[in-house]
Amino acid sequence: MFLSEAKLNKLFLFATALLLLQGAFADCLYMGKQVEHGKTVTIDCVMLHGTTVEYVEKCGMLICKGTELYFANEITTRDTSVNRTFTCDPEQKYGWRHPWYFVTAVAGAVYTNTSACRGSRITVTLPKQFSIVCIDGSIRTGYPSFFVGTLDNGQVKVLGHNCNGGFSSSACNTLFEQGANATVIVPFVPLEQKTLDVFAAMQTKYDGEISGEHLPFGVVESGYQTLTLIDPSFDLSIDKASCCTNESINIFGKAICCGEAGTNVTINIKDSSGNTVKQTNAMITADNKYATTINLTGISPGKYTIEAVAPLADKLPTCKRTVEFELKSPWLKFGTDKAVVPAGSSLKIAGSTQCCAKPNEKAKITLRKGSTMLASTEANLNADGHFEKLITLPSNETGPVEITVGFENTNPACTKKASIVVIFPDVMKNLIAENLKEGQKARLAVECTANMPVVLKVYSYDTGDLIADQNYTCNSGIVEIGPELKAGVYDARAEASIPFCIQCKLQRYFLVTKTATVPTPEINAALVVFCAIIVLLIAKAKRGSDEN
Repeated sequence: MFLSEAKLNKLFLFATALLLLQGAFADCLYMGKQVEHGKTVTIDCVMLHGTTVEYVEKCGMLICKGTELYFANEITTRDTSVNRTFTCDPEQKYGWRHPWYFVTAVAGAVYTNTSACRGSRITVTLPKQFSIVCIDGSIRTGYPSFFVGTLDNGQVKVLGHNCNGGFSSSACNTLFEQGANATVIVPFVPLEQKTLDVFAAMQTKYDGEISGEHLPFGVVESGYQTLTLIDPSFDLSIDKASCCTNESINIFGKAICCGEAGTNVTINIKDSSGNTVKQTNAMITADNKYATTINLTGISPGKYTIEAVAPLADKLPTCKRTVEFELKSPWLKFGTDKAVVPAGSSLKIAGSTQCCAKPNEKAKITLRKGSTMLASTEANLNADGHFEKLITLPSNETGPVEITVGFENTNPACTKKASIVVIFPDVMKNLIAENLKEGQKARLAVECTANMPVVLKVYSYDTGDLIADQNYTCNSGIVEIGPELKAGVYDARAEASIPFCIQCKLQRYFLVTKTATVPTPEINAALVVFCAIIVLLIAKAKRGSDEN
């Protein structure tokens, strides 16, 4: 019976697959690459010399037997003094030292971090089981003594390890169990370095007692995790560039890769001489933020520097920031639009303040005459620190008045006083005093802004004696007062006896003259006789003419 062409093709493909599969099983896989049976690959190792770790290229070989990799007979390592060669034979002795064995892969390690900050903690989950097969077929089970480190250009740094094998070091502070989560700290590599290779390695079994002075470790590339290093970033902000001595200032910022969550940023307030006058802490939160509030009461006015220092500032200079601010002292100034104010009129009070109140708070204004409260009011404080108020004064009060302006702030600098004089609102505008003839009485009148009572008085200019006085109501017209006056000059006055009346006295002079008469000449007796003779002669002459 002949197979069909289709079945022959299937059989051919199946046989080919078996051959390929057999070839694959006959080779080893190392780091994703196929290694033929009997071939060797070199491995790199990490050597621990006391507290120093060294990365050694091509420190040993692996040989492919079938589908498994075995250690080759000779694996070379180095200590600080001499190169030595070891085999997988645990009975082989080299002086007082027993042989050591190497781990060539810790590929089972799981790295939970793909990026990290310098100085931060990363977690490596170590494999639960590990064993190594020597070329002679013996199996060496690894101790649970895991080593986590970093590799950078051949420079290996210890991130953490345990103290098995008698190793003693200040870094010997973490016991890494099989299958445990190893938490280690990322080293402070330069800021220009942007990545870091992290690996896990394990010390294998050794026989007998050894000093542990030179404990070898092995590592292969399959165990690496390349971390992206996050650059540190630190900023500092305040909610205002200047504030008052009785206020608080809010300080906040971000601290990325400058300290772990839960650690504190130190906040220092320094004066112009660099002295710290106040200090506090602000905790870094899980979202890399920090914030605090500082009350500035008790600190003198002036210019200051706020300094924020993150936990890693000593290793990363970018984790320290400063900002300048000014601390201002409180003051209050105010004034009035006039110092002398008529009673019942309006008075404008205006002023400004710094650090005595916040915008929209009220300035309290009071007016007192002695112990008598004349007025009490409030004025809103604007955003620019100014306030203004128009007050109507009582119409029935005159005299010195004290104005007090203040705020809720009890600082003495936030309360000020000033004085004004409240005067009588009405005035005498004009005093009329007519000039007279001798024998007349004084004729006076007073014009005022109101019909207020006044007293009219007349004095002799020559002697200063009071001639007459009389009560008078303003705007009542001309009135006659006093006795008939003789010729001369007189002083007329109008006075209102009203407190704080600034124009309640008027004065005017008037003149009294004599009455005009025709003078009678004196008659001379001789002239009379002469005139009589003339008259007689004229009469005689006229009579003689009549007789003729």
